[in-house]
This record gives sequence, structure tokens and C-alpha cells, in this order.
Amino acid sequence: MSDIEEKKEVLSTAKLSRLGVTAIIYFVIGIFLLLVTIIPSENVFGFVVGGLVLLFGLCSFVSKEPTDRKVGIILVLVGALTLASKMNIPAISRISKILLIIGASFIIIISIYNSVKFFIGLKRRS
Repeated sequence: MSDIEEKKEVLSTAKLSRLGVTAIIYFVIGIFLLLVTIIPSENVFGFVVGGLVLLFGLCSFVSKEPTDRKVGIILVLVGALTLASKMNIPAISRISKILLIIGASFIIIISIYNSVKFFIGLKRRS
């Protein structure tokens, strides 16, 4: 054995479960947002998903955790972009669709990062 022992941080059960749940929620939101950009703008589904993402972002924004507030701001912006992309104004619709694809991709990346942290935390617990 070496003289230098690695200190591995063991996450609490609450933090570990929170990482898993947020990873799943953000992944689903990212996939839905990518699907909404593909659906034509006349469909009501885009408005419903945009409103739900906006509502979820507002709920995260009023949380006491600083990381939840940051993600809440991002989700509010993405929900607003989703609603803007479904408008029939061509310039706003195009710009918001491009920004929406970028935002949805970042949400999926955040979910992958949280799921990796979740699985590493599970491995350290065993």
C-alpha cells in the first residue's frame, strides 16, 4: 500500500438521490425541448411544453438552494424561448429555435454530468 491514501468523498443519501432525480428530470426536459423544436409551430404541444418548462423553472427559482436558482433561471429562459419559437413571427421564431437547440443541448449535458456524479457516488458507497 502507498503512504498516500486517497480521500474519497461519500455523498449523503439525500444528496445522492437528489442528483439522480435531477439527472432524470433534466434529461427528459432536454429531450422534450429538442422534440418541440422539430414539431411544427401550429401544434399546441409546443406551447404546453414551453409553459411547463417555464413553470418548473419558476419553481426551481424560488428554492433556497443556490444551484437550484441558477438552473431555475436557465429553465425560465428556455421555457420563454420555447414559447417564442412557436410564435408566427419568422425572425423571432428562427433565432429562438437556434437558441433553444443550444439550451436543450446544455440541459442534456448537465443531466449527463449529474448522472455521472450519481453513479460515482453510488460506487463509492459500496
